[in-house]
Amino acid sequence: MAEALYVQAKENGQTAAAVAALKEIGVLSGIRIERSERGAPGEFDWIDKLSVDELRLLAAGKLDITAYRKDLRPN
Repeated sequence: MAEALYVQAKENGQTAAAVAALKEIGVLSGIRIERSERGAPGEFDWIDKLSVDELRLLAAGKLDITAYRKDLRPN
């Protein structure tokens, strides 16, 4: 569907719409990954201190992140 929109926009000389369709095609195909940060500066610094096994647990949704975040808060 996005490819059809790209072709239509290109045929009609709508460059901005064609670029938008290309971006969406990239996202949907996995070629383009859109990332954004959430939270305050330093809020996720605790992740850098995790071991590989802890990162695997985090990715699986099996890590109690509340405990890790409390351990790293300044007293």
